[in-house]
Amino acid sequence: MKRRLFLQGAAASMLIVTLPVRANPTHDAKFEAWLSGHFRDMPRASEGVTVDLPALAENGNSVPLTVSADSPMQAQDFIRTIDIYAPQNPMPHLGRFHFSPSSGVARVNTRIRLGGDQTVRVVARASTDRLLLGGADIVVTEAACLDFLF
Repeated sequence: MKRRLFLQGAAASMLIVTLPVRANPTHDAKFEAWLSGHFRDMPRASEGVTVDLPALAENGNSVPLTVSADSPMQAQDFIRTIDIYAPQNPMPHLGRFHFSPSSGVARVNTRIRLGGDQTVRVVARASTDRLLLGGADIVVTEAACLDFLF
């Protein structure tokens, strides 16, 4: 049994090394179109959001995700919403989480379904109408979200 686990780990390591997730221009354009449609021309920053997602998921049905946004969470400056977007999924907008200054921290800990290898994108909207963007790459060996094919 230990040998089997070792071989599975070695195979997964080789998969990660040999098949890195590459940015897909179609999915990037899809994300940009969604971003422009929902947030217009708000100023954007590519820092301030931490996305914790495993690099490899054996099954896309339930993948752990933790998102946190840097913010003082005070009345004049706080995170209003955090949106999660997975462009490979048939319904790419996975959800929106709302916060207020009384939330204390802007952190989301959840599980998501993924329809394949992709870059999961996160958008945090601050009360000052600026966007904090983040993302993480993931390789999914067995995709979820295949219901739409049948």
